[in-house]
Amino acid sequence: MPLYAYKATSSQGTKHTGYRFAASTDAIYLSLKEEGLLLTECAESKEERFLPRLSRKFSGGVFRGIPRTLLIDFCHHMAQLDEAGVMIDTAIHDLALSTSHRRFRALLNMIHDDLQVGIPLSESLAKHPKVFDRIFQKLISTAEQTGTFAPQFRHLEDYLRRLEAMRYQIHKAIRSPLILLGLMTTLILIVIDFVLPNMAALLASLGLKELPLSTRILLYMAPILAYIPLILLSIGGILTLAYAFPITRNYLARFALKLPLYGPLALNHFWHVFAVMIGAGIDLLPSLTQAVQVVRNPYLRNRLASLSSEITAGAGLSETFSREAALVSPLMVRLLKLSEQTGRLRDLIPQAASHHQSRTFRQLETVVSWLEPSLILIMGGLMVWIVLAVIVPFYGIFGNLS
Repeated sequence: MPLYAYKATSSQGTKHTGYRFAASTDAIYLSLKEEGLLLTECAESKEERFLPRLSRKFSGGVFRGIPRTLLIDFCHHMAQLDEAGVMIDTAIHDLALSTSHRRFRALLNMIHDDLQVGIPLSESLAKHPKVFDRIFQKLISTAEQTGTFAPQFRHLEDYLRRLEAMRYQIHKAIRSPLILLGLMTTLILIVIDFVLPNMAALLASLGLKELPLSTRILLYMAPILAYIPLILLSIGGILTLAYAFPITRNYLARFALKLPLYGPLALNHFWHVFAVMIGAGIDLLPSLTQAVQVVRNPYLRNRLASLSSEITAGAGLSETFSREAALVSPLMVRLLKLSEQTGRLRDLIPQAASHHQSRTFRQLETVVSWLEPSLILIMGGLMVWIVLAVIVPFYGIFGNLS
């Protein structure tokens, strides 16, 4: 059934626009007439036809830019509609009509079409891995087996909200340091490209024989500082090229774990996925396997996979993770041990994940609270050095003239 974009007016002259599935324009005219609206324009939505064809051609990459907030709202409304007894295909149909985001509306239309021809929801979502990841697919597959979708959509909503909170905290933490670094780089480049060449020529024309030490150092380092952008681009290119080879990728991933906060942040996603899978009623070993697969750092993923193999062989969860002091805190080990003793994995694993997130955010705030004043001091020192290096020679010239 095609989707039509329509414009209509009420008896009071109010204009209405929207989208509706219908067999023909006559059907839309009759349905709007029953609502007291007069159809003025109606045409099949061209974008709703173009985006699905483009998506099938490029394996779903067209929809990769859909915001996570839309997925959070999608899970929230799907849980509400399922609890109200609305069928899944009808719920997706209603959401497609109500959303204003064009690409997401086209994606929901594709999913609705798949459901209409009998394709399960989990298989339809699996066609768009850039939007619906493995966690989506696994939990929806579990919901299809149990016949209840609302709890799984609630778990997915909580999972996405945690990811969005982590993204917001990281962006909030690095925003100010990046601005300060940008200002420092801009200041250095302006001094090197505009101030120093003119100052050196002026001092030479005035016949100043001996420059102050700060000026000599600045003039000596100017050619080196001018290549800072090129040096940074070269380092980035070398690291990108090295990451393309498996051998060097493993070394780089291992080195990255030694950087401050990288390890806890990389583990944050693992614990969240593990908590969501356990909370959704999935067994321990499949949950652990899925959580390991979402870790992006290859060295950390292999390290967690070896721990998962030990647990599969019969080792205890708390005993295995207790040997990795860099991965888990003592409180998390106690929570894991308590969950094993009481059998309350579904309750205590999410608590452990929340503890890890809170601990990581506290560490992030601590580092940023020291990083910002440090950058301000460095920037202030550079400004004082540059000002002294530029002004002091002219004071010497003025003294000679007097």
